[in-house]
Amino acid sequence: MSKKYGLWLAVGAICNLLLAVHPARADKVSVQGTARDGTGRITFNWPSPVPYVAKIQGRQLIIQFARPVEANFTSAARRLNKFIGRPTLRNGGLIVSFPLKGTFDLNYFARGRTVIVDIVDPNPTAAPEKVPAVKTAAKTPPTAKATPAPSPTSAPSSTRTSENVGVRAGVHPNYDRVVFDWRKSVPYKVDKKGNRTTITFDRPANVNVSTLNNRRLSNFRGAGAQVGGKQTVVTLSVPSSSRVKHFRSGSKVVVDVLNPTGANDAPPVQKLLAESAPTAKKTTAASKSAKPVSLTPQKAGAKQKGGSAKDAAAKVKPQGKSTPKDAKSAAQEPATVEADVDPKDVKAVTLRIDWTSPTAAAVFRRAGNLWLVFDRKQTIDVRKLQQSAGTAVRKIEQIPSDHATILRFATVSGINPSLKRDGLAWIFDFKQQPLQPQVEIETKSQPNSPVGARLFISVAESGEPVPFKDVEVGDNLVVIPVIPLGHGLPKKYRYPQVQILPTAQGIVVKPSIDNLRVRAIQQGVELTSASKLALTSLLPKVSARAKPGSIRSLSRIFKLNTWRQARRMKISDFRKVRQKMLNRLSLSQGAERQKERMKYAIFLFANHFGYEAIGVLRSIESENPDIITNKQFRLLKGATNFTIGRYEDALKDLDHGSMDDNDEGEFWRAAALAGSGKLVEAAAVLSKKGSVFRPYPRAIKIPLGLLVTDAAIAAGDIKTGIKYLEMLAEEDPTPKEIDQLALLEGKLKKLSGDFDGAIAAWEEVEQGEHRPSMADAIVLRTDLSLELKQIKAKEAIEELEGLRFSWRGGEFEFNLLRRLGRLYLDIGDYGNGLRTLQAAASYFKGNPNAGEVTQEMASAFANLYLNDAADSMPPVRAIALFDEFKELTPSSKTGDEMIRKLADRLAAVDLLGRAAKLLEHQVKFRLKGVEKARVGARLAAVQLLNR
Repeated sequence: MSKKYGLWLAVGAICNLLLAVHPARADKVSVQGTARDGTGRITFNWPSPVPYVAKIQGRQLIIQFARPVEANFTSAARRLNKFIGRPTLRNGGLIVSFPLKGTFDLNYFARGRTVIVDIVDPNPTAAPEKVPAVKTAAKTPPTAKATPAPSPTSAPSSTRTSENVGVRAGVHPNYDRVVFDWRKSVPYKVDKKGNRTTITFDRPANVNVSTLNNRRLSNFRGAGAQVGGKQTVVTLSVPSSSRVKHFRSGSKVVVDVLNPTGANDAPPVQKLLAESAPTAKKTTAASKSAKPVSLTPQKAGAKQKGGSAKDAAAKVKPQGKSTPKDAKSAAQEPATVEADVDPKDVKAVTLRIDWTSPTAAAVFRRAGNLWLVFDRKQTIDVRKLQQSAGTAVRKIEQIPSDHATILRFATVSGINPSLKRDGLAWIFDFKQQPLQPQVEIETKSQPNSPVGARLFISVAESGEPVPFKDVEVGDNLVVIPVIPLGHGLPKKYRYPQVQILPTAQGIVVKPSIDNLRVRAIQQGVELTSASKLALTSLLPKVSARAKPGSIRSLSRIFKLNTWRQARRMKISDFRKVRQKMLNRLSLSQGAERQKERMKYAIFLFANHFGYEAIGVLRSIESENPDIITNKQFRLLKGATNFTIGRYEDALKDLDHGSMDDNDEGEFWRAAALAGSGKLVEAAAVLSKKGSVFRPYPRAIKIPLGLLVTDAAIAAGDIKTGIKYLEMLAEEDPTPKEIDQLALLEGKLKKLSGDFDGAIAAWEEVEQGEHRPSMADAIVLRTDLSLELKQIKAKEAIEELEGLRFSWRGGEFEFNLLRRLGRLYLDIGDYGNGLRTLQAAASYFKGNPNAGEVTQEMASAFANLYLNDAADSMPPVRAIALFDEFKELTPSSKTGDEMIRKLADRLAAVDLLGRAAKLLEHQVKFRLKGVEKARVGARLAAVQLLNR
């Protein structure tokens, strides 16, 4: 206590001293609040770094800064209302005091100008004690005594729909708004009775209401969607005193719930759904009649009546496979796979599972099945996923879970997924490959921890434990999904009371006792027991017998001492050393002269004088053309062309047999390939042989290291990327190089799932000196914030529009214009969207992706005038936009239909002259035969009306 008290006094004294010297002027600080996994995080983004200290005193969280703070705490307090109340400012804004709503632990740290304070719940509400209950679940009779409330997002399993409808929500000062994004106009009606608001759409569809259930909206307490017959019914729980307004916006349906005039008495939506649910008896009967057909083939003549849990488990066994006698035999018995399928003949496929918020995942194999487990609940379209999987996957099943998404795959033998992530989405590339993690999660035995004997599995950002029963094997598992990509356990850990199974992603625990506690804490996963946990491993002790692995040194074309002089030389000595080398060169003759030239070229290359080095190499080659067969000369010439940006010339130099089977030669060839724009193709070689650049001089090492780190990120290799990033950080980087390193650090954090850390890193880059990195950081931060729904599309457009004038040219501007055009189209601003895409296609005609941009414009134009999107625009604006981009009109019948639709709309609003001109152009230049006569008759009618 005395040390903490002394620290507090010291910081207070520093703050007072600073205030005594400088006038107290408050800094404007951005404050954000996020809550996840029992931790509430308060983030203070200051204009510049600030000394501070934080502590919990009584029921107050007190943070003292060295400078006064001016901030809006409303949003952070609302998002963290389970942890804190509204704060108060004291001592002129130097002290921020938050009232706490419970007993919490505290963790805080700074990252540059960002101060982060974590409020940690030591006892998260997801009780791990429920894990053993899974073990006895099979003993429960199959018929329940009471009918559970239906899931808010559930729909009857007998109804199959192909259309998916997205739902968006927004908070406004006087109301909350919900938008149903139907692709086509659909009839609907709205009915409000008390707290229940029912929206009935006359079309069956999968309406994704998870946005309303996951997002905190003051006028909603959740939503449920159900499909029945040819209708979709959405139920909203709203305050009884709120009025509801609704209207159409094109094909979209907008519902506004006004702020209540009385108390906000909206109950949880589950209560409303339970009140409207049928009686237990009817529900049981209905569930039997609507029982989904098993995806696994059954024997002919098998009974379809409900039976015991044991019978039910037997029914999902593949045909001809007997029930295993025990768990051990089941685990050794592979799933049924046809022997005539060779994994080499299976085409690689990619499956993508999208999420609306950060989601942890676990991937592992057991008893021949591949399991994908996520810590958030979502109904997966298994049929669509199966169709996308092709022949690589035999069968996909979604296992029911109240709080998680559990998928079981039966794949062709030898086919496994590698993992990637695109924003919030998880991507799985299935092909013939081993299933293994990229980064090993460390498991520690801690017999004397503060909570007693425990197993501690160290991994950041783990999800909540997911208990479920593996019916194939017949035992219980606890799966802990994790957010960091590729973090898993490559081998099994066996202890007397628990086993930790191998995974490619996440953690899988197999308990052998009933009172095992599995708890996800901030730093990892903790395994404890009410009785003392035995931590002696049952694995054989092989460490004494193990032989050290052989470390294969990288093969090189240039000896390591070639770069010694350049590494040791000071910048001030460059001219002196250069003059000495030129003097020796001028005095040499014949073969000796060529040697001196080669030494001089290496000296220039090592100090990043690439153009001068190329000139010397050309002189060498002009006197001795046969030297091109020398691998040192060829490598030096190719590497020099790479450093000055002549990547095609570098590839020509390095694409030679003398570079094969040599790590240094293959590394530089891959570097040239990456420089030419094919980073993904070169990523594997660069990541594997990246250590080649370690002995190079700093002038070459830094740009090469940045490229190799970027390649590791492209390959999804987090561990290698971190290794190279740390290696570069030891080179005493300049401020501009620090910006480039921080940009890559943000990419690595995003790849590992630390989205807040990624945004913080990119915000630091934006305040830096390296302009290309600053521009890239703004784009990356904006895109990630948009994916996380921290900003809206209009805010993203404002951010990116500013970049059009701060950084011009090259691939960056092309991608920026393309991104901006898509964002404009997403918000319905077709004019700016098409103009921005047109700028990208016309300014960068030589870009290999320019054709794709033109196709995007054509698709947007067709959606505007063929799919009725233009109906939401004023007619005059619609015809003006058509005239501006009429070259996008297809020459086929589709184009004719677009013109006729626009003409009909113009005629309907009495713009008969413009309608006649459109039809007249069709008759004269586009149509023939019967169709020409039909449109000609329509033209005549319009002209008569226009008189």
